[in-house]
Amino acid sequence: MNIVFEKGLPLYEQIYRAIKKDIQEGVLSENTKLPSKRQLSDQLGVSVNTVDGALSRLQSEGYIEIKPKSGCYVTRINALQRLDIALPVEHRETGERSFEVDFSPADVEKEHFPYAVWRKILRQTFDEKDGDILKYPDSQGDYGLRQAIALYLRQSRGIDCRAEQIIIGSGTSCLLRCICGIIDKSAAVVTEDPVYNRAYNIFSGMGHTCRAISTEKSGEIRGKLEKTGGDVFYVTPSHQFPLGYSLPAPVRIELLNWAAEKEGRYIIEDDYDSEFRYGAKPLTPIKSMDKNEKTVYIGTFSKCIAPSVRISYALLPAPLLERYRKTGSVYLSAVSGMEQRAVREFITGGHFERHINRMRNIYAKKQKKLLECLGKSVKIMGENAGHHILISLDKYSEQELLQRAADLSVKVYPVSGYFIREVPEKYRSAVLLGYGALTERDIEKGVSLLKKSVGDIKYTNLSKNNEI
Repeated sequence: MNIVFEKGLPLYEQIYRAIKKDIQEGVLSENTKLPSKRQLSDQLGVSVNTVDGALSRLQSEGYIEIKPKSGCYVTRINALQRLDIALPVEHRETGERSFEVDFSPADVEKEHFPYAVWRKILRQTFDEKDGDILKYPDSQGDYGLRQAIALYLRQSRGIDCRAEQIIIGSGTSCLLRCICGIIDKSAAVVTEDPVYNRAYNIFSGMGHTCRAISTEKSGEIRGKLEKTGGDVFYVTPSHQFPLGYSLPAPVRIELLNWAAEKEGRYIIEDDYDSEFRYGAKPLTPIKSMDKNEKTVYIGTFSKCIAPSVRISYALLPAPLLERYRKTGSVYLSAVSGMEQRAVREFITGGHFERHINRMRNIYAKKQKKLLECLGKSVKIMGENAGHHILISLDKYSEQELLQRAADLSVKVYPVSGYFIREVPEKYRSAVLLGYGALTERDIEKGVSLLKKSVGDIKYTNLSKNNEI
């Protein structure tokens, strides 16, 4: 047996790998007797202890059998053949091209993320002296995290709640599936149009009859909702996605009155980016007005911390909480217990509040830069909250604008995919411009290229913002 030793690995490890490879590739067949330890030591020019280390590992993994007073023999390893043989590296094409400027509405600021704080918290929460870190988390989620969320909702959103009413999920989609499991199977679900399309697909995919209504004209919402015959209304009242307007307080009260008129009616309030509002007071959530236990309130940390932190929460009204505890609790928590602990410490340590305040200022500056670059004549929607705005151009269709921008390595995002029904005329040339992850220099460059791609820009006044 000839082995050419290389630097970087212990000698016994190299002997072990060489013999294992010969066994796996059939060079050393079943029942082949290996040279003795002394013979291998002399042959390879290494110590007997080095050889013994290699053979002991081969024996422990079942590649060889050591028979007393007889020697080492290769065992039957048909099922293990070719186990460690290297496969050629595959270069997969993702189909995604890169852009000089990407106005993604989903990405968040990266430079000012509190990496050092997050790293420290992750280390601190992994405490080997606490045996609970290895257990399944509570089906509703870490109790300490739920306490922290309840306190946050009371202080920042005016929602009177307890930790026992909250469930934790790995993102809004996860929570919506859970909610589908505890509302009546026969319940018809009504969504906004346009809408966060995953929500619509989840409701319809789990067997609910789904309908959609426009909420842009707030005075018509109640009537439209009643005509649908729906039982559950999914709505983003603080910052409609993707159009960006908000529902005024009288409409929110009307929705609560609608829900109270019939047993089994509920409002699902998705308050996904309520933390980021600019130049306007925080809006009162529907949940904080609800005296009849008719509102499911959903929040997420995807926007205010990072999309990779897959933790969202739902505050259930009493009837649905009772159902959850009877049936929904059979689902194990889909979120890592250690990650839940980390977010808990991030909130209770005051880091979350400081991060939100810092990021609100940073995003406001970015938005201001974007509006300055677009020019004073620009008419937009959604500028009072969130990480994106909506603009529309008279002279090009949505697809023409996407292509023209892409030709100059700028990515803007379509609105049409969020509409359930036909896209209204005034939105057929609309696009989303997200600015969360962009620097001010990126914004300047992106708008400059965008203007170049479309020539003399004339903007359409989409509508006045529907704010309180």
